[in-house]
Amino acid sequence: MLDVERFDEEPDRPLFHGRGGELTARDVRGLDPAGAMAYLLQVCDESRLSPAMTDALGRIGRTLSSWPQLASGVMLGGALVTDTARRILLGRPVASGRWITPECAT
Repeated sequence: MLDVERFDEEPDRPLFHGRGGELTARDVRGLDPAGAMAYLLQVCDESRLSPAMTDALGRIGRTLSSWPQLASGVMLGGALVTDTARRILLGRPVASGRWITPECAT
């Protein structure tokens, strides 16, 4: 999943395309761990999570230090974000929006 929010072009754009409700960036920074997890699930659309990820989220901070990630997925995500940032910095058109690869949701 890649979220692009062009606050430089749309300064009044709501966080996460409005999926996070009325919370501001300041509000989000002040969330406790449980509130942050609830907000994350709201923004990311909990219904799209795989059963394995749903199970893992309940164990973060107890038996897991973070959500499970494969190195290949981390590298792909880093490349996607880097390419998008490069396009923005070069002045190429990059619109605000959310893009989800269907395979990532399973």
